[in-house]
Amino acid sequence: MPQLPDKGEWEIYHGRGIIWTPPFETLTIDFAAKTGTVQLGPEVASLTNLKVPAPNKFTAEYNIGGKNGEIEGECVDTTTAKDSLRLELSSDKGGKIIAECNPVQPGKSRRRKPSLGDKQNFFVNVLRDPDFQSKGVLFGDEPSLVRCCKWVVIDPNRHKLRVWQKSSPTQDFVVAGQ
Repeated sequence: MPQLPDKGEWEIYHGRGIIWTPPFETLTIDFAAKTGTVQLGPEVASLTNLKVPAPNKFTAEYNIGGKNGEIEGECVDTTTAKDSLRLELSSDKGGKIIAECNPVQPGKSRRRKPSLGDKQNFFVNVLRDPDFQSKGVLFGDEPSLVRCCKWVVIDPNRHKLRVWQKSSPTQDFVVAGQ
């Protein structure tokens, strides 16, 4: 059975749940000092009540981007990485999600999706993103900025854009809603 390392940094690479997505992208923990943080885009928040009830398990509480809840984590070795984590995240609203995290390799930069919160560098970061470079399109969502915030950037030189005409005038609905 794998044991928790003294400290580490992990990125969530897969999450399964009903209705909600993982509340953070990166988890950093120093188990020896019983401290840690979670990160979502540019926002970083400290973990609270970090406990290690067994050599391969831990619990903690998070509060980031207006979302809070509990983490139950277990160290597992997978075929892709040693010292991976399997997390069960419970939200304060009753939702649960199972997420798996791979450790960030020392010396490798973490890959983050561009964030609308970084207004000055958003498009520069989109253009540098490997997914955008290979596919010419990049999707994102940032519920920590605005509820239900979803965005997409499309390279018009690689994807033909079409304009369509609405079958009914929108103005009628606007006037009726006033």
